[in-house]
Amino acid sequence: RLFISVLKDDNNLSCELALQLGSGAHFHAQLDCVRLEKDNREHAVRIALADITERRQAESALRQERDINQHYLNAMHALMVELDSDGKIIMANRAAQNLLGYTESELLGRNWFETCLPQPEGMEIIYPMFCRLMSGEAAPGNEFENTILCRDGSRRQIAWRNTCMTDRNGQIVGTLSSGMDITARKHSELALQDSEARYRRFAE
Repeated sequence: RLFISVLKDDNNLSCELALQLGSGAHFHAQLDCVRLEKDNREHAVRIALADITERRQAESALRQERDINQHYLNAMHALMVELDSDGKIIMANRAAQNLLGYTESELLGRNWFETCLPQPEGMEIIYPMFCRLMSGEAAPGNEFENTILCRDGSRRQIAWRNTCMTDRNGQIVGTLSSGMDITARKHSELALQDSEARYRRFAE
């Protein structure tokens, strides 16, 4: 049926198939069909097969490794966020999704600094710092604190640890950040400072 479609509709065909050898063994193949013509008339179909079994096995192993890593990331209580060199979100684990109030599909591809940080601080202060990090002008510090903006409008204070991601050539291609919600701790510190200030005024 596929070959008839190539002959009849002048559509070259390229697809992947699982084929079986005479021995009963299975392998994956890349199938390419091209219609050949003779004197402007339909004449024949040229078929090319390439064994892509190793490639498919490598892709399957990579998917399995990625799924395992994602499972570990989702099991962590810390927020995990990965950004590309433009500041777009390419990974946010379940803890980050739950705190921010977004699903993964709603976050992926969006600019982190524009979407998840209050403005104008996000784009005018934090994003330029990120750009310097991507250009190599600055190095990630041990810990960085900033406020994030949740979907419901609430704000949370997060302590981040940032790592630069590099390609095979050592070029910086993004960041991987782990964060802890320290909002309650910050509120306690502010309350303690306020209490101490009131005590000093009373003593004076």
